[in-house]
Amino acid sequence: MAKAHVFDQVADELAQWIDDTATALAEGLTAGGRAPFAADLTERELLDYYDAQFFRPDGSVNDQGRADVMQRVGETGYADVFRRVMRRRMGPAMPAPPVQGEPMPPTPAMQGGPA
Repeated sequence: MAKAHVFDQVADELAQWIDDTATALAEGLTAGGRAPFAADLTERELLDYYDAQFFRPDGSVNDQGRADVMQRVGETGYADVFRRVMRRRMGPAMPAPPVQGEPMPPTPAMQGGPA
């Protein structure tokens, strides 16, 4: 086999260095599979943040905050985080919302029992 020219060796080493550097930078920006500059929050901190987005301190609806969340996370993300915030606000006894297309379960008043 013919001996490679010195420029070929330099080109190979430079290409390897560029590839290694780009890989290291990409891994550094997406550490842990998260978006760059994403905050490392606990579940409680996350729910506190979204609670403030959905509701004002007096408990009234924060329409602007809700619109901002919807724009940022989309419909599915909004529904997920809203459900989690409401579950925390209402406690574990909060019933799951009915699935679209399924009939609502009967209430005691519908069954002739106490309301």
